[in-house]
Amino acid sequence: MRFVLAFAVALSTFVTPTAFAATKAVKPAAIDYSDVTGPKLESVQVDKTALNLKSKAAVVKVIVTVSDDLNSVDGPGIYFSRLDSEGKITGSKLMSSKPKPSKRISSKIVDGQRIEVFEMTSTFPKGLAAGRYKLLTGDFRDLASNRRQDLSTVNGSADLLPVITVQ
Repeated sequence: MRFVLAFAVALSTFVTPTAFAATKAVKPAAIDYSDVTGPKLESVQVDKTALNLKSKAAVVKVIVTVSDDLNSVDGPGIYFSRLDSEGKITGSKLMSSKPKPSKRISSKIVDGQRIEVFEMTSTFPKGLAAGRYKLLTGDFRDLASNRRQDLSTVNGSADLLPVITVQ
């Protein structure tokens, strides 16, 4: 719990409105093979939550913050899945985005945890069916190959994953 409080205070220094401006990549830390714990998804932000795709495609910028006890993270992948009228996922992923190359924009140690921020984009194609599309994360690992186990939540809550509304 102490980490969560410290992280909430420290997060404001890592992900601010200026995080959506042009940024340059940061190198990962050296690998510590004594690490046996997978990374944790701390936060996800998007620069747009409503899109009109009738006349052209739209690009959504996504900022993902992850933590790990010892190692850097091998860039997380994201995808969006359409939600039905009850808010449930209606099928397999519709669009995917893996950073090409992974763009790590921050890597710092906070209270003994490595906190890293990644920037990526996902293109919503012109003419995509109207509806709500929820951002989900794919499997990702730290550099010692430990997997993240819970792929559907941010800090234990599925409600913190962004939803994009397509008109």
